[in-house]
Amino acid sequence: MRSALPVETDKTTQKQVYYWWRQRSSAIWRPHDNAFLSAMASIQQDQTTAGSAPPSANVSARLIESHGQVRGMMLLAEGLIETLAASTIEISMDGTFGTNNAGHELLGVLAEMDGTGVPLAYCFLDTRDLPEDGCKINIIKEVLNALKDRGIDPQFVGCDKDSAEIAAFRSVWPQSKIQLCYWHVLRAVRQRLASSIATSTKQYHAFEVTSIVPGVETCWGSTKGNRHDKRLCRCACKLQVEKWDKQGKMECSKEESVIIIQLISRHFNEHTSFPTLLGTYLTVDELHRKQAKEAYDICRAKDWARVWAYLWVNWYCKEEWILWARGAGEKIPILKSTMVTESHWRLIKHDYLHRFARPRIDLVVCILRKRVIPTAHTRVTALQKGDHRMARPAWRAQFVKAWRKLEATDISEGTCERYHTDIRTWTCACLAFPLSRFLICKHLLSLLPCARWDHVA
Repeated sequence: MRSALPVETDKTTQKQVYYWWRQRSSAIWRPHDNAFLSAMASIQQDQTTAGSAPPSANVSARLIESHGQVRGMMLLAEGLIETLAASTIEISMDGTFGTNNAGHELLGVLAEMDGTGVPLAYCFLDTRDLPEDGCKINIIKEVLNALKDRGIDPQFVGCDKDSAEIAAFRSVWPQSKIQLCYWHVLRAVRQRLASSIATSTKQYHAFEVTSIVPGVETCWGSTKGNRHDKRLCRCACKLQVEKWDKQGKMECSKEESVIIIQLISRHFNEHTSFPTLLGTYLTVDELHRKQAKEAYDICRAKDWARVWAYLWVNWYCKEEWILWARGAGEKIPILKSTMVTESHWRLIKHDYLHRFARPRIDLVVCILRKRVIPTAHTRVTALQKGDHRMARPAWRAQFVKAWRKLEATDISEGTCERYHTDIRTWTCACLAFPLSRFLICKHLLSLLPCARWDHVA
């Protein structure tokens, strides 16, 4: 390395070594000045000289164009896709920024395997100055269609509340259940309730609510044109309806917003497969009506008209509810959030990209295909073989801890009958069961013939 220095010296600094290491190693990943062409050339060169390369090295790429210019690049982990195509039931998509000096968003599509995420595809996406939202939808559809053509057909697709991602998922896999991220849902509600920005309720149409929530007060929270004529109105709020014609802030305080957050959390986790306290099972429509009425009753009792209007328009109308409520689907997904994708971004940034300041896209592509994807392939192989020495999902230790804590908890006499606890269907009507990450509760464990973890494991 010292021989590469322009002037020979006995005193070589760490920064000099780092600089010349980057300069000399750049020949591996930078055959062209253009970052996209450089990445494509490196991949094509590897494919030409690979010969009998392992499946982990099987990576393909494609440039994505829109309106006559390159808007991004798709990177497909062909080896992982081939391995997991037949067994993939859930996928998760999320994006991140700050990975490259071009300012491109990096989208990732991960498959769920044993509660962990396995990368299937990446996409560097430049959405700046796009003429319309449909362009981003088409770009994402191109990535998803590439996965579909290779046999990926998930039952559940997880994402945050990004309209372009949702539209692309609906177009490519219309039969799949879209499941919004639990964490993103709660964060969105929490931020909106805490916002001091005054907004209007003109998008709230109470006449549409009456078919879902019986007994709703039509004029409450409605703007002029969306409520009864003043001369014919019989609503209890008729003397104060004009205040909703103006913009205003949410009525609940930061402390009171916890009530709504807890309500959303409970509604997110409820499902038609879980019994009610009466021992009955609700249909999807019955569950939707029940949850919407509970939200309305809380807001009406506290006179939170603007809060209710926000909840209905953004979360409880049928079109929005089916996106985030687990009970809107026939089956229950394993993943409740996109945290497997967030964890993947953290691994890439903290384990690899922290060594580089504003790396070029071709360098990031090189890291993904030579480090991240091969490591993921090794992990998948170990999981398939049951080799816990090489790969052991982190959730297993947390599951054992939760199990042991619940099995040591005493229950009151008659609670299993009250909550209709059934180990054959593994269901319980208690509040803790649907909220549990692993769908376990103390009532179910108390009915097991051998509740000790040593025997169960």
